[in-house]
Amino acid sequence: MTVSGLVLDAVKVVFGAFAGAVIVKRVQGKARLVSFWGHASEFTVSNPGQPPFVIRTHDVVIRNAGAKAANNVRVSHAVPLPQFNVSPSIPYTVQTLPSGHQDIVIPTLVPKQQIVISYLYNPPLTFNQINAGIRSDEGFATPVEMELQQKPAAWLMALGIAGFLIGCLTVLYLLWRGLQHFGM
Repeated sequence: MTVSGLVLDAVKVVFGAFAGAVIVKRVQGKARLVSFWGHASEFTVSNPGQPPFVIRTHDVVIRNAGAKAANNVRVSHAVPLPQFNVSPSIPYTVQTLPSGHQDIVIPTLVPKQQIVISYLYNPPLTFNQINAGIRSDEGFATPVEMELQQKPAAWLMALGIAGFLIGCLTVLYLLWRGLQHFGM
């Protein structure tokens, strides 16, 4: 056997092991929590005959972007838990920790499920002082920065998809020609 044949066999083995690991990981999947801030707002409320007062609100969006359920999702708070609402309505409990702070505990978030927790509180609290992290039995939630943007036109999306497919076919063709060149 030649040196190039040995190298080629080694490359096949390494590539096969890598491909097998990727396939196993894709098939098995895992839970993957992501979170982002929905909005933060401040309202001045004035009732007749009473001085005006300020109410603040913000949303935290939690999504299981993985392929398995996320168990015991805990939303921790750095201050005593203000008034809140979970939407859509799902089962949850509030657990008081030895420090006096409270966690919202959601037993399960199934794959692709998304919830919004809306908070209502008074100054001097601000949105960045309330939440202290999100985690589950499978790990910590990844904070994601979100930005609203205009959706591209349908013809532009079709052009992008066509370009992607042409690129994929070109790479496959070049790989095939390369394998032919090395006599496989």
